Amino acid sequence: MDLLEKNKLFLKSFLLQKQLTGTLQRVSPEENSNSPVGITGDQSIKGWSQVSSKALVLPQLFLSQAGYDALKQKIKAFSPDHGIRQYINPSEDLDPHLVWGLLKLREIEQKIGADPDNQSTSTNSIRPRTIIALGSGNGRLLNEMVNTFKPFHLCIAIRSWADLETSFSEIDWQLLWNSRCEHPNQRISILPYSDIDQLRLIIMNSDIIGCEHALIVVPDSSSSLLPAYLDDREKLCGRKLDYLFNYLGFTLDEYNMLWSASATLRRSPRIFHLPFNKIGGKYIVCGSGPSLDANINYVKCLSSSYSVIACASNYRTLRAAGIKVDILCLLERNSIEYEQYLSVKDEFGTDETFLFASVTCDFRLHSLFSDSMVYFRPALTPLAIFSTNPRQVLYLEGPQTVNTGVALCASLRAEEVVLVGVDLGTTSLRYVRSKNAVGTSKRQFDIKTEGNLQDVVYSDSFLMDGKISMERCLSISKLKVFNASDGVKIEGAEPIVLSSLMSKINNHITDKYAWRDWWLKQPRFQPEALGNLWKSSRSRVHVCDLFSSLRELLMLNTSWSYDLQSKIVELMKLDVPSRQQVARRLVRALFLKLSVTITRQNYVLLTQDPSGALALKFYHKVQLYLLEICNQVESEIYELFDTIESDLLIDKSKRIGVPA
Repeated sequence: MDLLEKNKLFLKSFLLQKQLTGTLQRVSPEENSNSPVGITGDQSIKGWSQVSSKALVLPQLFLSQAGYDALKQKIKAFSPDHGIRQYINPSEDLDPHLVWGLLKLREIEQKIGADPDNQSTSTNSIRPRTIIALGSGNGRLLNEMVNTFKPFHLCIAIRSWADLETSFSEIDWQLLWNSRCEHPNQRISILPYSDIDQLRLIIMNSDIIGCEHALIVVPDSSSSLLPAYLDDREKLCGRKLDYLFNYLGFTLDEYNMLWSASATLRRSPRIFHLPFNKIGGKYIVCGSGPSLDANINYVKCLSSSYSVIACASNYRTLRAAGIKVDILCLLERNSIEYEQYLSVKDEFGTDETFLFASVTCDFRLHSLFSDSMVYFRPALTPLAIFSTNPRQVLYLEGPQTVNTGVALCASLRAEEVVLVGVDLGTTSLRYVRSKNAVGTSKRQFDIKTEGNLQDVVYSDSFLMDGKISMERCLSISKLKVFNASDGVKIEGAEPIVLSSLMSKINNHITDKYAWRDWWLKQPRFQPEALGNLWKSSRSRVHVCDLFSSLRELLMLNTSWSYDLQSKIVELMKLDVPSRQQVARRLVRALFLKLSVTITRQNYVLLTQDPSGALALKFYHKVQLYLLEICNQVESEIYELFDTIESDLLIDKSKRIGVPA
């Protein structure tokens, strides 16, 4: 291609960029920034194929034979024919709906003659649905990847528009963009992003099914951002990606969340509203890690200047030490929580502790404390029916209750927060929890990670998920946080030995109860509003519409097509008005997790049989099973609504939106 043709091609691509960005930038086809010497990206498909992080892989849910046998035994207490009551406050801590689906997928593979124990995949046998390019390089490798793998979805992720411009002389972006937009079986996306956390969220929210087994390429270029792209590829997958996938939720939990929330709101608690103005104040947020015991006397001294926030089980540790707890944060819905905090009250009293709990916690807890407030969790179904204001939602509130405490401080825009006992792990496997904490907690502590005050500490996957969420909260809120816990290092929190903090606060007295005025102004929920909120949600109509659309999709598609995968994702997105989200929130985790697993198994079967015959047999049986799930779950949801309506004393003859 001569220089004139390259300049014409550059200009066409440049004009497309202007249309996409709305901003005309001064660039030239000869402009290049310099990448660090010795650092190179992917220069050829052969070189790319040697990279360990060349594909995006979500957590493996397909069962081994041992996993199949164990889970089949564990869910014997459940049956699809036993109705909704079996799911309310169950003794088993698992979702039978997802387990039944995973058991069925393995059974199907055995029936069609596939090898369910061979889970290998190869790009030699499959056409990946998605290619994610971090930058575009000079365009040559990207062109080669598209022509070789012919992806359904081409996704170009860029930190700077300049990293698209580097390929203008090789790729006719205007032609490529228009052809992919007009083709019914092709898609193209350009995703500007500022950090890897943002990119990870964009990919998961926009195309969670299609991103399974997506190829990740970093085309070599002279861009100064090439090292950042290489680092992004390494960080795109891993624990943070697993966290987003694993915390999609469970249908069983959503049933219980809706049930519990309706019971709680009948007790007329205060409703959390994010303050418009800064409340401020200084707070000690306590976790139940072993280092709380070592620091308990310091907490007692600091409690004269700091408001003390207990997070779940450490409430007993603090009360046993004679410390007045200002706020108790709770997150879990388990019914055993009530008995545990009742025992603490009987043993040590509550001394005017205020309760700050998820609306999904056991309603009986509110009778134990002098005042109580509930918040809505952003991922759970009750938000879609009972919340009337987006400020009633507490973000980054889980998965650990210490996340709730920190999220509350962020909402109040605290002046200072001290973390004590927020170990999220332990320095010794012999001492893993505060000795006076209420209840029990089973942990594996099978992960070694960087410590806050020690070089290395032990943690587990659930506690590390809490670290991820807390770091995100601190990054967004810019709170001033000291971490006096002898556990996992938390980015954004300054490590400190608590004894050294004592001298800093002696001459700095603040109003430790600045938050109380805000608290006491929060309105109480009016129980008589329950019926109106329930009726106005028209939940049955939305459930009926969702399952009708799902059935239609499944029956019209003769294979596990890319188009079918995209439409399932669209059906489960929460980009509709909140009242229309009820059905999606109840079932999205079930259908998205099963769909990701089906997608992976489709690649596995294409590797076992490149002709596609096995994959087609698999889909035909999966199709029938997914239709069965639609019938079962839809029926359960209507029964759940009937039960809640009976509990809410709504006249059954006046139900709104019962499908014909």
